[in-house]
Amino acid sequence: MSVATASQALGGTVTRQALVAGHVALEGEAPSAALPDFDPVLATKSLPLRALMSTMERVHGQLRAGASDSDLLVSLLEDVMVDQSLPAWPRRSPAALRPRPASGVDALRRAQDYIDGHIAQKLLLSDIASAAGVGVRRLQLIFRGETGKTPLQFILERRLDRVHADLRTSSGGGGSVGTVAARWGFNHMGDFGRRYRARFGEAPSLTRRSLPSARR
Repeated sequence: MSVATASQALGGTVTRQALVAGHVALEGEAPSAALPDFDPVLATKSLPLRALMSTMERVHGQLRAGASDSDLLVSLLEDVMVDQSLPAWPRRSPAALRPRPASGVDALRRAQDYIDGHIAQKLLLSDIASAAGVGVRRLQLIFRGETGKTPLQFILERRLDRVHADLRTSSGGGGSVGTVAARWGFNHMGDFGRRYRARFGEAPSLTRRSLPSARR
């Protein structure tokens, strides 16, 4: 896929397998090798497509900054791109989505339980949605409606909380700030430090130095 404006063009590739899996998770249809008939060329003025363009720009920036394949953001990139592109990209023959009745509160609880139980592992939106018993689109709407956050924002905050807890306790496994951050999926230290300071109001090194053992 590629998205272009008057000043720039960005392109990216995802596998057909990922697109089919995302289509099934999004629309709740039986597994099939068929994909929707997408429009090949379109304007980028709509809000969903501007959001897709913003995501692709951020991906490009992360990669240029040297984020590794194991970085939390990079590990979720294909899933995020599929999740955003499938509903945003116009189709030649739009199909009505099946209604997905599900309690938002119950689905949110199941999703959060799954995230907490797999927080140190690679997390895909399609897997979280499956555990919650809803489609990916429904999952996003539930998170937005119930928490005011996207699933990815929720995951990032949960992992930042784990880093913070480890840095505040001498039993948190030890090691440098970078080692503790990597344990919870953060390998791009610049991005990690910015997110940490925004959430806790201090640098992670200050949290580590606040330990009683560190003040001796």
